[in-house]
Order: sequence, then C-alpha cells, then structure tokens
Amino acid sequence: MRVIIRHCRTKYNRTRSRAITTDTFRRSGYFFAVGSALASGASTVIGKWNLMYVSPLLMNSLIFTVAGSLYAVYFTSFARTRRQLKIDRRAWLWILLFAATSWFAVLATWAGVQKMDPSLASFINRLEVPVAVLLGVALLRERLNFYEVGGFLLSFGGIVVMRLTLRMEYSQGFWLVLVGAIMFGVTELVSKVAVRHVDPLVLAFIRNSLLAVAFWAVFLTLEGDFDGFGVAWPGVLALGL
Repeated sequence: MRVIIRHCRTKYNRTRSRAITTDTFRRSGYFFAVGSALASGASTVIGKWNLMYVSPLLMNSLIFTVAGSLYAVYFTSFARTRRQLKIDRRAWLWILLFAATSWFAVLATWAGVQKMDPSLASFINRLEVPVAVLLGVALLRERLNFYEVGGFLLSFGGIVVMRLTLRMEYSQGFWLVLVGAIMFGVTELVSKVAVRHVDPLVLAFIRNSLLAVAFWAVFLTLEGDFDGFGVAWPGVLALGL
C-alpha cells in the first residue's frame, strides 16, 4: 500500500510540476506576444515615415541587414553558439519555409502601408491574429480558453467594421496589407513548428539573414536607386532594431 501511495504521489507531483511549467510558459508567451504587438504598431508608424523617402524593397533590404548583423554580433559574443547552431535537415525545411512566407508577408505589408494611413494599416494587419488562431486550432490542435475566444471574435469583428467604413481611396493599400496580414498568420503558424526544431534566436538570425539577401537581390535587379536613404537612415536603423 505504501508503494502504491508513493507512486501516486510521485505521479501527481510530476503532473503538477508539468502543469506549473506549462502555465509559466503560457504567461511568458502572453508577455512576448503583447510586446511583439506593441513593437509592430510602432514599426508601422516608423516604416510609413521611411517609405516617404525610400521604396519598400530598399527599406526591407536595409532593415533586415541591420537585424541580421545584430544577431551575428550576439552569436559571436557567446560560447553557446556551436550548440545552438546544430540544425538538422528537418529544421532547415521549416527555416526556409519561415523565410519564404516572411518575405511575401513583409513585402505586401510595406507596399500597402506606403499607400494608406499607418494607423489603419496597423489595425488591418491584426488580421494576422485570427488567421494564426484558426490555423493553430485546425492544424496544431491548439485549445483556446473563454477569454482567448472573446479576443479572437473582437479582433475579427473590428476588422469587418473597419473595412465597411474604409474610404475608397485606400482600397489598394487595404488589400495589400490584408494579404500581408494573412501571410503573417501563416508565417506565425510555421514559426510555431520551426521553434520545435531550432532555437528561436537561431531561427530569427537565419531568417533575417536570408531575407536580407533575398531583398537585396530583388532590389538591385529591379531598382538599384538609393535616393532618399540619406534622409531615411535614422528610421531604417530604428526599424531594424
């Protein structure tokens, strides 16, 4: 009997410890998600100012170069680099898919922001949330609590109301930002799977580096015009950070 009781207690303690760990991760996930949303809103305003002087292709080429360089400095400054950079074939598949969906999402979003009010663009871009939620529930079998369902419905309803009251001259920018938001939702789903196979910092570093190379290649092929960079560089640096 004592053996059985001890076994049950051990199993209970393990389950309780696992639940506490899950709750801790969930709370920290909320913290990072809110921080990401705030940073995204600020970035939209900064990006709109940048786009008054430079094209979306040039801006993206520069900001991902800045971001990739900062991650490179981080990895060359810490001893854990070798362990963190151990990436298998499956992880590379998700990294490349993450970079590809990010490229289209970023380009569509900034092309749309250039054509409309940044406050409206930032709001419409939140469609990323219900898209990511629906995909997470459908493909990753995630579960939502009552408050999360309420937040999802409020986000979706707000987007519908905003679209119905949107001025017609913003229609082209609206659709570009909308496509970008949907792609960001897909990108978020891909990132959720990718971080199961690779360290998040490594994922961000490689993604940003790949995007920098891709945007530079397209920019130098299609445009190659650096006019306006002399004015926009502070905003570009801030956006990269």
